[in-house]
Amino acid sequence: MSVSGDTLYLAILFISGLYFLYTGLKRYLFLQKIEDTPVSKIGSAPAGLVELAGRARFREPEKSPVTNAPSAYWRITGEYFYQSGKASGWKFFYSAESENLFYIEDDTGEMLVRPEGARIEIPSEGTYLGYISEHGWLIKGPATMDRCVLNYIDSLDADAQQLFRNHKEENIRVTEYIIREDEPIFLLGTATPSDSTSGPESQDTMVIRKGACDGTLYITDSNESRVISSLSSSMFLRIFGGFALSAACLYLILAEMGV
Repeated sequence: MSVSGDTLYLAILFISGLYFLYTGLKRYLFLQKIEDTPVSKIGSAPAGLVELAGRARFREPEKSPVTNAPSAYWRITGEYFYQSGKASGWKFFYSAESENLFYIEDDTGEMLVRPEGARIEIPSEGTYLGYISEHGWLIKGPATMDRCVLNYIDSLDADAQQLFRNHKEENIRVTEYIIREDEPIFLLGTATPSDSTSGPESQDTMVIRKGACDGTLYITDSNESRVISSLSSSMFLRIFGGFALSAACLYLILAEMGV
């Protein structure tokens, strides 16, 4: 039995609806975790899953690699602009982040944060658009790539530079995200006793990290109420929108099949 183009298109929309429903349910479970975990004071935070609100503080001074700004944490992303027929958009090809640990501090104390593997939601500090070429990272095309980005690319190892060279004929977008010292942060993660006798954790009794069991480590510059509000609105949109889309497409597919 042959499948018409309309049926195939409806099947794609049906699967898209299921995906939105799935991501909405994931957000619901994550939202429940935030709502069920009370905000703790750092000085009395227990081991296990904790929710903390405070200020970021350096453990060791670090500069962000593009703008050279003092930061407790940084992340760099690279995207290229693709166009195929009527479809176009930005697609990720590169990501790098700080490996340094930093502190979260409130009026009762401080706790070390190991951000490895975290879901981090912070606004971008700067976005740079432009073209590069293989020969000395010269400017190509009408857009001008900022020199600080070209210097950053030059500082990378050969494999990372090759990722940029792969898109030298395309417009690229490089974005830098920074958590600055004294910036307000809110996090949900697992507090574990530090058993290190050397290295970056040797002077700290507790460390926040990604949970070994539930895999949760969420860091943002928003407060708890704004996080809940944002998650709630997007959650309902995905759950009900995804369900409605999948149900409508399934009905039309069955109607076309004469079921």
